[in-house]
Amino acid sequence: LSKILGSSKNDIWITGNSSSPNNVAQSLVLHYNGVSWNADNSIQGLGIYNISKLGNSIWVSDHDNIYQYNGTNFVKRQLFPDLLILIKNKYQSLHNISLAVTDTSTYATMWLDNHNGSSETDKYYFVSYKNDTWTVIDSLIDNNMDKWGFYLWYSPAGNLYSFYKNIYKWDGNNWDKILQTNSRIIKMFGTSDNNMFAVGSGASVYHFNGIDWKKINELFLPSVGYSGVWTDGIETFIVGTTIISPIKSVIWHGK
Repeated sequence: LSKILGSSKNDIWITGNSSSPNNVAQSLVLHYNGVSWNADNSIQGLGIYNISKLGNSIWVSDHDNIYQYNGTNFVKRQLFPDLLILIKNKYQSLHNISLAVTDTSTYATMWLDNHNGSSETDKYYFVSYKNDTWTVIDSLIDNNMDKWGFYLWYSPAGNLYSFYKNIYKWDGNNWDKILQTNSRIIKMFGTSDNNMFAVGSGASVYHFNGIDWKKINELFLPSVGYSGVWTDGIETFIVGTTIISPIKSVIWHGK
């Protein structure tokens, strides 16, 4: 399993991969409607690694494709011609990193991987899908990543954030850096723009209270990386794993 997302106790989605009868990996999408779990088999692939949902708009992605739920099954939203034109030779491939469904568009971050002998620098793209069209909004190269983050999160207040080496807020035209860190931020979550958590490598945990960011040093553990956070405004859960053997799970629960 790679992701779990729910809007209520009667609407929960799980994505990942599973093994076919001949032991080949295949895409996994499960939905719980309050009564039973149901598998969606409309996506043929090796795994689903991202999901984003806003109301009835649900999008998922594997490494190479992005799909939109039409109420019955998932439909591939082709990347061409706007994005596939970026791939200039056989040594390049375009991979999805993160998704965020907003009130106006669906946003994604993508990685143009130069491999198998290509001398070109890897590039990353921030793109949007609106009116059946993909548009490249911005790009950056591998050695200049202080523009926006790889991962996206759309807050309940309707603001788009990106994060990885730092945290940025999208103003509709540009990214504003709102927190500079020495960590790799892996997950953001919050109940509002005045109550946000960010967690990541080096057992880093940050909290924003609407005025300033605070690093919660009490949750530091040597050789631990945090990968998930959830809060309802009263209780908060933070999860991660140790990065040295033996690998162990770490879960914090606070109020």
